[in-house]
Amino acid sequence: MMFRKVLSSVLAVATTLGAPVLGSGPVELRSRDVVLNGGKLEGTVVNREAQPVSGLTVRLFHGENLIATTTSDERGQFSVTGLRNGGHVLCTGEDRQNVRFWGTQAAPPAAVNRVTMVVDEAVVRGQCGDACGEGSGGLLTSVMGNPAVLLLIGGGVVGVVAIAAHNNNDDQPASP
Repeated sequence: MMFRKVLSSVLAVATTLGAPVLGSGPVELRSRDVVLNGGKLEGTVVNREAQPVSGLTVRLFHGENLIATTTSDERGQFSVTGLRNGGHVLCTGEDRQNVRFWGTQAAPPAAVNRVTMVVDEAVVRGQCGDACGEGSGGLLTSVMGNPAVLLLIGGGVVGVVAIAAHNNNDDQPASP
């Protein structure tokens, strides 16, 4: 009887605390429409004060595939050639921007000719890996960083302790 009360209390707490944690993931933003001029992407990397950031690695992904890597120059500018139309992700450190490439004839009116990546320079330069395909921790870090996994592990530990306590009480006589 005691075991059921402990287990139901643990499950109630885990559900109450876990719901906001599990629902607080990053929100995917709408893609930015970009016109490719002859398959060439041009852009600039700036910090939050709109100052150019030089020497920053810019990576371009199509799905999970790394398509190109380049570095921003002294004016914060970068370019990548040989690109095709479609959805891609631009990454600089932890910052990522969804982009959708268009040819000059098919681009919507709101499409831009250049991409501007705004980064927090102090944070980007101090990081070992990122969420755009160059993680430093591998599978273990990504699994253990997931709130749902941590919640399940915590619940499992509490459950094992509760079962052990319940089994330990069965060995004691009811009265002397």
